[in-house]
Amino acid sequence: MHPSQRPFSRRHVLSVLLSMSLIGVALSASLCPDRFKMDTTETRLQGGETPPFEAHLLASTPNAAPGQQVQRMFGHKGTIQPGPVTYVWTPPLGAAGFVFDQPPINSTPPFKWIGTAGMEVNAQFRLPTLPPGESEITTLEAFQVRDQDGSESSAFFRTTIATHTLSGAAVALPLATSPANDVPVATGYAPLWNVDHMMFQGITLTQSLCQEWAAFVKSDDAFIALRVPVSPTAAITEGYLSPLVVYPGPNTNYLRLFNYLTSATIWAVPLALRPDRLTFLESALPSAPGEVWIALGGAPATTNCPADLNLDTWGIETRVELNLSFLPDYGAGRTLPLYYCYEGQEIPPVFAALPGTDMAADAVAYQGDGITCIGPQAVPLISATSSPLLWDLRGTAAAWVTPTQSLIFHHPIAPGDLAPFTVDVTYTSSLEVSWGLYGGDWIEPNLSDPLTPPLLVTGFTHLWLVSDPVPAGTAHGEYGLVITATNVLSAADLRWLGDTIWVGDWVAPPALPKYRLYLPLVLHQSM
Repeated sequence: MHPSQRPFSRRHVLSVLLSMSLIGVALSASLCPDRFKMDTTETRLQGGETPPFEAHLLASTPNAAPGQQVQRMFGHKGTIQPGPVTYVWTPPLGAAGFVFDQPPINSTPPFKWIGTAGMEVNAQFRLPTLPPGESEITTLEAFQVRDQDGSESSAFFRTTIATHTLSGAAVALPLATSPANDVPVATGYAPLWNVDHMMFQGITLTQSLCQEWAAFVKSDDAFIALRVPVSPTAAITEGYLSPLVVYPGPNTNYLRLFNYLTSATIWAVPLALRPDRLTFLESALPSAPGEVWIALGGAPATTNCPADLNLDTWGIETRVELNLSFLPDYGAGRTLPLYYCYEGQEIPPVFAALPGTDMAADAVAYQGDGITCIGPQAVPLISATSSPLLWDLRGTAAAWVTPTQSLIFHHPIAPGDLAPFTVDVTYTSSLEVSWGLYGGDWIEPNLSDPLTPPLLVTGFTHLWLVSDPVPAGTAHGEYGLVITATNVLSAADLRWLGDTIWVGDWVAPPALPKYRLYLPLVLHQSM
């Protein structure tokens, strides 16, 4: 918990981090849970600047035995302008026995070097041993390159550590050739996904509340987990290049508190990569071929809150930029999963009204290592400027309820340029309660109009899910409702979204095991 953050009551819980979905929720008086939050978002595929260099990480093997000695080589491709260059490497948690040919400026992870363009660093170290009772773990490490202007490129490397034989390299291999720093890198303007999200809280913003938001946003306790596609590498020993675009300027990754009537900014905080969370995400959350988890959190920044602040028309806007130009159609139509994670045993300020839910009925919020992650939430890559405009399933919400209350969620289908077309609609929930699917409008459901899929979509089609009362004996904790719409002419043309339901009181996660720490370090300045 951030030292400047005071305890929050249930009625004063904040929801602060990235939630990339369009929400349109209306509640009738008889169906109102304790808390709802409404958000709006827009994703656009448009040109943007990219750094003229790329981080380059080479490793000796992607598969290894516990405690095995392995090698790394760090460098960059492309051109970095004259001036200081910073390398930062966050090794796997639990690694030890580090040996470098060029000593870092610090003695504990993450390791940092400051040099000039073309710098190359070689490292040897022992991979972590396995936790008690486990025969295989996956680690994800990050290597970041920054120039003096603030441009940044990152590479990730995934290592599977197991006591049994794995397919692929089982022992350390010689390092590949060193990074070619003079290899041209595509630069200038590239099609980038700009994800702009806004949350509207519906309560008065005062100076104290403004300061609480700022403290929490910059705290290490809360972070966003987003699973992103990565470009295939030339060899299994090469690190994956991060698609997150970090370029100096006002339009890259940030979170700002603002007046939504005037768009005036009260304060803004850059969003930065949190490499220390990557191995946790790899081991705790679902993986997918060709994708890696990235963690984002608020970076240090000056945040001033006016003493006379008394604002009802306020919200929080988050922007993230991704370069997926290596995918067909830049990844348009794909859906990325996102989780909200919080470390702490007390009730997290962020979870009372966060969107997000299960991707499937058996995928629930993760709790372990002292961390709670709620999700996944769907992040659809549907550009508002594409032609033809793709169809979309909209609406993600979160409700905090007590047993015996009912729930209601609104998910409109935006037809894009495809209408008329027919969709099948399915929905599942980890909460043991019956649901009904109804039509309606933007304001409320029509309970006299039950819907039976498949459904013909000729324009905006409103789907309302209404539950029976939550049973009185329901266990407290997080549940989810997921809804999927599938074009009947193409099983691959589907959209899924979800809603988070928290029933009753906060449930704390299990504490962090003592063995998941960095082991004592032995540093050498030559190899």
